[in-house]
Amino acid sequence: MHSAIRRVAALLLALGLTLPGTAAAQKRTDDQLESPEVTSLRFRGVKAVEKDELRESIATDASGCKSALFRISACLVSKSRLFYQREYLDRDEFKLDVIRVRVFYWKRGFRNARVDTTVAPDGKGRVKITFAITEGPPTLVRRVDVT
Repeated sequence: MHSAIRRVAALLLALGLTLPGTAAAQKRTDDQLESPEVTSLRFRGVKAVEKDELRESIATDASGCKSALFRISACLVSKSRLFYQREYLDRDEFKLDVIRVRVFYWKRGFRNARVDTTVAPDGKGRVKITFAITEGPPTLVRRVDVT
């Protein structure tokens, strides 16, 4: 079993080394301070909603494997464009993401939700992003009168 995994890993590594996957990343050196690669995207303070649903509501995303199948095979040995999707920080969209998170919570009854963000360096041309959310109490309807 282990030898089969090693053979697959060696094949994927050889394939990754022969593909032109890093040329686009090398061309980005001028741009890296303005649009660094997002290596991590975290949400803190999320209790009342599903994190995956919240993640889908924003534009910013972290780099990662294109498929769960690649995560346990190809991405362990190669960051080729064939297997790995690089995501870069778009500062304009990131500003809008704060509003998107607040609207997401507003529509679910959390009228006082607050959002704070942290963009921390993670090496040259890379950042980790954290959305720190204070949900606050939900708005509750105590009574509805129909006349």
